[in-house]
Amino acid sequence: MNDEQHCAEVRSIKLNSFSRSTATVQLTDDGGLLFDFYDFDYLGSGRADMYRVAVQSLPGLYQAMAHTTGDSLRTPAELLACIGRHYPAWDDAFSWLKSSGVPFTHEVDPWA
Repeated sequence: MNDEQHCAEVRSIKLNSFSRSTATVQLTDDGGLLFDFYDFDYLGSGRADMYRVAVQSLPGLYQAMAHTTGDSLRTPAELLACIGRHYPAWDDAFSWLKSSGVPFTHEVDPWA
């Protein structure tokens, strides 16, 4: 299997995060991206923070990745693989998303 075939199969990546938390980035069914951070011990309960990038905003993330890493991307799966390769920790991936200038929404589930 070559790198291009492997990237095309990527639908979700797990990022390094803090203790008692998990972090993932995944392709959504509508073609966008979901940056998901779950804290198992937020004020004695779980809390999920979900940051969604709409499919129409993905070209902006391709450009941001090209600008910050030099990688040229063609697909959402390639973008996802590059996020995992260049920004394997939650803090780094989320900082990159915020600094990209690409719009995203933030949802909170305080009782997740």
